[in-house]
Amino acid sequence: KKGAPLHASVRYSKIYRDTDLHISSQSGRLAYSFMLGPRGRAAAIRMRFTGVASVSIDNRGRLVLVLPNGGRIRHAAPMMFEHIGGRQRRLKGRFRMLSRDTVGFKVAKRRPGSVLVIDPEIDFGTYFGGSGEEPLLHGFHRFNAFTIPALDMDLDEQGRLLIGGTTLSSDLPKAAGPIPPAGSSAFAARIDVNNPAGPRIDYVSYFAGSDADQGYGIAAGRRSTAYLCGRTLSRDFPIVGPAYGTPPVANKIQGFVLAVNDAGILKRTANVDASDQTTILACDFDAFPNNQSMAGVYFTGQTGTAAPNSAIDPNIVTPGAAQRELAGFNDVFIAKLNPELSNLTYFTLLGGSFEDTGTDIVARDGVAVITGLSESWDFPATDGSLARHTLNNENGAQCGNYIHSKQCIETFVARLDRTGQNFDFVTMLGDSVADFGSGVDIDRNWDVYVVGQRLPSGASTEAFAVKLSANGETEIYRRNFAFGDARAFDVAVDQHDYAHLIGHVGSGNYEKGNPVGPFYGGNTDGFYATIDPAGNLFYFSYLGGSAEDRGYSIVLAENRCVYLGLETWSGSFNFSLPGVPQDTLAGASDLLILRH
Repeated sequence: KKGAPLHASVRYSKIYRDTDLHISSQSGRLAYSFMLGPRGRAAAIRMRFTGVASVSIDNRGRLVLVLPNGGRIRHAAPMMFEHIGGRQRRLKGRFRMLSRDTVGFKVAKRRPGSVLVIDPEIDFGTYFGGSGEEPLLHGFHRFNAFTIPALDMDLDEQGRLLIGGTTLSSDLPKAAGPIPPAGSSAFAARIDVNNPAGPRIDYVSYFAGSDADQGYGIAAGRRSTAYLCGRTLSRDFPIVGPAYGTPPVANKIQGFVLAVNDAGILKRTANVDASDQTTILACDFDAFPNNQSMAGVYFTGQTGTAAPNSAIDPNIVTPGAAQRELAGFNDVFIAKLNPELSNLTYFTLLGGSFEDTGTDIVARDGVAVITGLSESWDFPATDGSLARHTLNNENGAQCGNYIHSKQCIETFVARLDRTGQNFDFVTMLGDSVADFGSGVDIDRNWDVYVVGQRLPSGASTEAFAVKLSANGETEIYRRNFAFGDARAFDVAVDQHDYAHLIGHVGSGNYEKGNPVGPFYGGNTDGFYATIDPAGNLFYFSYLGGSAEDRGYSIVLAENRCVYLGLETWSGSFNFSLPGVPQDTLAGASDLLILRH
């Protein structure tokens, strides 16, 4: 039955001796967990299924229920975690058939007196990729430690998962249309994870010319439209109009925003050519439900040239913009297009005397909030903001050199009003070491959450999460993850003001809560973490296998679910991939998409 009302969760206390059952609704599906105290026995649990044609366990350990009409319901292979003495470890466990319609659990090497949790947390997981590599990283030229992943995700109005990014594969699964030439190609894909017959790839579409093309951001629009943004060097990049801009030219970096319809077919191409080179690194769609005429696609990135004080196209910067001329080599830009991509609502610059880049953007009610990286000592922070650049005029002069101090690099956060003409605030974070913001979000009170990377002395990096007040004047909390090669790339804030983070780390012993990946796999592991409203680490799980894994993109879904987008070189993981459209690694590296 569709549309049946469900409780968010129900807990049955002592359903067996010292055993509770927790059932919750996740995106219209029921998920269950058994919590066994020291006297609870996994062998006592019985699950009987009525009204089914058959019950079986497949070769991946999943429980498969065949319905009388031929449909199938799959239960993910169980994951079992033992807690004792303040420590946690994962145990080997599986379903076991007790009779034709009755199933139980089998667990190995549980220690006496421990608490056991049987909890299928990952209810969807899949590789996604071809024989090449996905995704690519966009590096900043002075310090390779600062990179932007060419991967982004969003959910459309129907709850379907949108994936946008860059690939070196010409054989992505289910791809339709012309095969791109060799080299990097932008792509957009949609997966219907909640399809009743099982997760389904709706479309995979390439957008590429004869040169290098990269997708960096994707945003869900109205009526199943998706917007993909990035940059192109191809003079024959696909153009569909009428839309804003002129056709691209060869050997010149230009930004693009594409509108893709419900079938994955290109509807519109907006080409953004502001100066010698323009890169769009992030985009967001604001539906503005109270005034749909204000709806639009917001995007940010970097524009400029290799020489200082170069010209900006006077026709692209809108009259009354907060900053109309380039202040240095490259400046941040913030811009907005209407939903049809036919009109540039506004385009403004933001920057100082050297090099500055916008890396992420979120828009709500016509207001845009961005973060990024500034290498300009005179980056124009507003009066009363939290901090300005830590370097003064004399020390900041070194930042204009190709080789310069890491101290030149600082995270900025800015909020632009609906008109695109005034910044409500522009601030740095005031960190004494080099830092770089890569992800931003806002909560219901307009407080701002920023995540990124720090470069303290030495070669290692640290991940950070900072919460700022809505006016940009106060730091509410700061959390650093100081271990190994740690980086945070994206953040999403839920309705209870919990911040959800994704990134990767280079060492272990940091798990918290009931993680699906309680063990550090080695090399580099992705991570998923949550921070409570007071700034305390609430949950931390590794996401990886025996090879290298990196977490890049995160998006919140309904019913306490979160989608996680990673890059992986691992052929297996210490958690299952239930319901996979693609169950093996296809290239040297693939995307890994999980729903937690």
